[in-house]
Amino acid sequence: MPKIGPTNEFLGGKPMLPNDQGGLYARLSIDYEHRLFNMTFGTSVKWMGTPISEAQVHVDQIRMFAKTKFNCSTAAKSTTRFRVVVTPDKQSVVTEFSDVVTEFIGSPEEYLLWADMLEEQIKQYPAN
Repeated sequence: MPKIGPTNEFLGGKPMLPNDQGGLYARLSIDYEHRLFNMTFGTSVKWMGTPISEAQVHVDQIRMFAKTKFNCSTAAKSTTRFRVVVTPDKQSVVTEFSDVVTEFIGSPEEYLLWADMLEEQIKQYPAN
């Protein structure tokens, strides 16, 4: 298993945004007792980006885990913990957290909201 944290390797050979640390190995764990997902980043992050061409894979994985692990298919209504935007070059979707975080702990419903927000951006700016 790869070490979690930044890779310092950049997709396309260049940073996506200022302060880019390159790729990111994260670990997803599941707390069944408290009904939570925990994505640990191994470093402090304010945002994380995914190429639009790969973002649908993340959406599908989030939905599959929510359904198979918690039988959950309904997203939360709203959140102030993060937002999802597209980079100015329209090549990547970026999740911007409201604070610097080292992990993203959330309910299946909140993760499904994240998937919905990612997919909304994907549909607006389909990969070339």
